[in-house]
Amino acid sequence: MFGPAVETAQLAPAPHFLRTNRLTTTIALYWSIPLDAHTASLFALLPHVLTASSARYPTTHILRQALADLYGATLTCGVMRKGAEQVLTIEMTVIDPMQIDSSEDLIGQGVSLLLELAFNPLVNDLGFDADCVEKQRSAMGMRLNTKKTGLPAAVYRCAQATYGGAAWAIDPWGDAWHLARVTGYDLYAEYLALLTRSGQALYVSGPTQPGTITDILNRAPAFQVDANSLSRRRVGAETHQESLSPMAAWPGVIDMVDESFERLSFFVLSFRSEAYLWNQSYHAAQVANLILGGNAHSMLYKQLRQKQALAYQIYSWLDPLTATGFVAAIIERADYERVKEAVFSRLESLRTGHITIADVTAAKHSFVRHLYEIQDDGSAYILHHWTGQRYECSTTPLEEVRMCRELDMGAVLEACSRFTPCVSYFSAGCDD
Repeated sequence: MFGPAVETAQLAPAPHFLRTNRLTTTIALYWSIPLDAHTASLFALLPHVLTASSARYPTTHILRQALADLYGATLTCGVMRKGAEQVLTIEMTVIDPMQIDSSEDLIGQGVSLLLELAFNPLVNDLGFDADCVEKQRSAMGMRLNTKKTGLPAAVYRCAQATYGGAAWAIDPWGDAWHLARVTGYDLYAEYLALLTRSGQALYVSGPTQPGTITDILNRAPAFQVDANSLSRRRVGAETHQESLSPMAAWPGVIDMVDESFERLSFFVLSFRSEAYLWNQSYHAAQVANLILGGNAHSMLYKQLRQKQALAYQIYSWLDPLTATGFVAAIIERADYERVKEAVFSRLESLRTGHITIADVTAAKHSFVRHLYEIQDDGSAYILHHWTGQRYECSTTPLEEVRMCRELDMGAVLEACSRFTPCVSYFSAGCDD
């Protein structure tokens, strides 16, 4: 089955180094691919299969022992949506040797272990090990079931209505129907094709010295990968080439009401912000969202949660890759009309400039604190840097702190005026 060896340095991308003051080092590998409804489940399953075993660590017990030997290193993986892309991640956190007075190259060993898992998987003539695929598919199936209920499901349905048939409406975890049809052979074939695609990124974030990681890549063993299979692509794959703006001009707010068998009810409102990550208005829009519902000092939280007690939980956020925002709330069914009226009222107040300098100042302080937290969090810093690199608008968190502090009242008012409601979604729970 196997052809000529492919050097690890050819498979792994050149590493990016981000320095933080934390006591640990985070090592992360990112893959990004276009979101496709046919393959979302398959690719969502891939990082879980890769981190379950490898050719060198064929069982979970052996892999856990390797992590324990690195003073309890942690290994995680995941999948997320960024705009119209599906992003797969494998992350490892290793303690800095200086913190335990050790001369061991723990960071180097951690990078080697992560590359072993990512590029030297446990396979046979039929692709990935069938038992491993089945175990991870069963676990992922349970995750998909939990996403079908509660507030996450309501947000997803609102997003589907907001984005229509675009890639932005595809769940990065896929669906149970496609997941049930994934085989070890199919998964391995797509994995081989994935190795040659652009969109890979390797990060090391922490107090490590940059030279050591490059040396590790150069010394890494040649993994036996079927070189003839590296060029394979799935026939009939659907790609998405939508414009950067997924929403056309809306004739007005779209109202949706779903009946549900859940005890609680969920209200979600999507709105346009017209502020993409790469726009000058991005930071002002983030401040505007914090005033609206982005934290416990926001309009929506103080009015609906604290004063009127109409919501068990309510918050808002922005997706800067689609210039879209969402308000989400957990409420009682009987309070739906009052909650909807209050949310629209608060949004209209924001749009028409009914905010104070104190509101803007408090929101700016909150955003600055968030940026400092990113700067000092290895995993968050990596995601921040990767997103900026991917969409060609890279800045450091500290640079964004300066931009945020320079915002004036006029910029924030302009951002507020562009918040336009799109889809109002209500999942009506049962009355028991």
